[in-house]
Amino acid sequence: MTPATEVLRLSSLDEYRQCEELQARVWGPEDVVRVPALVMVAAQINGGFAFGAFGGGQLVGFVLASPGLTEQGQARRGSTLMAADRPIATTATANAPNLPKPEAPP
Repeated sequence: MTPATEVLRLSSLDEYRQCEELQARVWGPEDVVRVPALVMVAAQINGGFAFGAFGGGQLVGFVLASPGLTEQGQARRGSTLMAADRPIATTATANAPNLPKPEAPP
Protein backbone atom coordinates (compact mmCIF):
# COMPACT_ATOMS: atom_id res chain seq x y z
CA MET A 1 0.00 0.00 0.00
CA THR A 2 1.31 3.47 -0.91
CA PRO A 3 1.87 5.72 2.13
CA ALA A 4 -0.45 8.71 2.48
CA THR A 5 0.77 11.89 0.84
CA GLU A 6 0.54 15.13 2.79
CA VAL A 7 0.73 18.52 1.08
CA LEU A 8 2.35 21.24 3.19
CA ARG A 9 3.59 24.76 2.61
CA LEU A 10 7.40 24.62 2.50
CA SER A 11 8.98 26.27 5.51
CA SER A 12 12.53 25.04 6.11
CA LEU A 13 15.78 25.30 4.18
CA ASP A 14 15.95 21.51 4.16
CA GLU A 15 12.57 21.31 2.41
CA TYR A 16 13.68 23.83 -0.24
CA ARG A 17 16.91 21.86 -0.75
CA GLN A 18 14.84 18.70 -1.23
CA CYS A 19 12.99 20.56 -4.01
CA GLU A 20 16.31 21.35 -5.69
CA GLU A 21 17.31 17.68 -5.47
CA LEU A 22 13.92 16.58 -6.83
CA GLN A 23 14.31 18.87 -9.84
CA ALA A 24 17.75 17.37 -10.55
CA ARG A 25 16.26 13.85 -10.43
CA VAL A 26 13.31 14.76 -12.66
CA TRP A 27 15.05 16.91 -15.31
CA GLY A 28 18.73 16.09 -14.84
CA PRO A 29 21.50 18.16 -13.26
CA GLU A 30 22.12 20.35 -16.34
CA ASP A 31 18.53 21.42 -17.10
CA VAL A 32 18.09 25.21 -17.19
CA VAL A 33 14.47 25.03 -15.98
CA ARG A 34 15.51 24.24 -12.41
CA VAL A 35 14.60 26.84 -9.79
CA PRO A 36 17.01 27.37 -6.85
CA ALA A 37 15.92 27.49 -3.21
CA LEU A 38 16.58 31.24 -3.03
CA VAL A 39 14.03 31.94 -5.78
CA MET A 40 11.44 29.69 -4.10
CA VAL A 41 11.91 31.46 -0.76
CA ALA A 42 11.73 34.91 -2.38
CA ALA A 43 8.54 33.99 -4.26
CA GLN A 44 6.88 32.72 -1.09
CA ILE A 45 7.91 35.74 1.00
CA ASN A 46 6.57 38.11 -1.64
CA GLY A 47 3.09 36.67 -2.17
CA GLY A 48 3.69 33.47 -4.12
CA PHE A 49 3.66 29.98 -2.69
CA ALA A 50 5.65 26.78 -2.59
CA PHE A 51 3.99 23.54 -1.49
CA GLY A 52 5.61 20.15 -1.08
CA ALA A 53 3.99 16.72 -1.31
CA PHE A 54 5.49 14.43 1.33
CA GLY A 55 5.01 10.67 1.29
CA GLY A 56 6.77 8.14 3.45
CA GLY A 57 8.76 10.90 5.17
CA GLN A 58 10.28 12.30 1.96
CA LEU A 59 9.47 14.97 -0.61
CA VAL A 60 7.86 13.34 -3.65
CA GLY A 61 6.61 16.46 -5.45
CA PHE A 62 6.25 20.22 -5.24
CA VAL A 63 4.58 23.18 -6.89
CA LEU A 64 5.80 26.79 -7.05
CA ALA A 65 3.82 29.92 -7.98
CA SER A 66 5.23 33.41 -8.24
CA PRO A 67 3.42 36.66 -7.39
CA GLY A 68 2.48 39.03 -10.16
CA LEU A 69 0.00 41.64 -11.37
CA THR A 70 -2.75 41.52 -13.94
CA GLU A 71 -2.96 44.20 -16.64
CA GLN A 72 -5.45 45.95 -14.33
CA GLY A 73 -2.93 45.99 -11.48
CA GLN A 74 -4.63 43.26 -9.43
CA ALA A 75 -2.49 40.81 -7.49
CA ARG A 76 -2.25 37.33 -8.94
CA ARG A 77 -0.14 34.17 -8.73
CA GLY A 78 1.36 32.53 -11.78
CA SER A 79 2.25 28.87 -11.87
CA THR A 80 6.02 28.66 -12.22
CA LEU A 81 7.00 25.03 -11.82
CA MET A 82 5.75 21.63 -10.69
CA ALA A 83 7.66 18.37 -10.35
CA ALA A 84 6.88 14.89 -9.06
CA ASP A 85 9.00 11.78 -8.59
CA ARG A 86 6.04 9.48 -9.09
CA PRO A 87 2.26 9.64 -9.42
CA ILE A 88 0.83 11.32 -6.33
CA ALA A 89 -2.61 10.67 -4.87
CA THR A 90 -3.45 13.03 -2.03
CA THR A 91 -6.21 12.48 0.45
CA ALA A 92 -5.77 15.62 2.55
CA THR A 93 -4.17 19.04 2.45
CA ALA A 94 -2.68 20.54 5.61
CA ASN A 95 -1.43 24.07 6.29
CA ALA A 96 -2.80 25.33 2.97
CA PRO A 97 -3.84 28.97 3.18
CA ASN A 98 -7.24 30.05 1.90
CA LEU A 99 -6.16 31.42 -1.46
CA PRO A 100 -8.56 33.73 -3.29
CA LYS A 101 -10.23 32.27 -6.35
CA PRO A 102 -9.01 33.74 -9.61
CA GLU A 103 -11.31 36.19 -11.35
CA ALA A 104 -13.06 35.02 -14.49
CA PRO A 105 -11.64 36.52 -17.67
CA PRO A 106 -13.69 39.37 -19.14
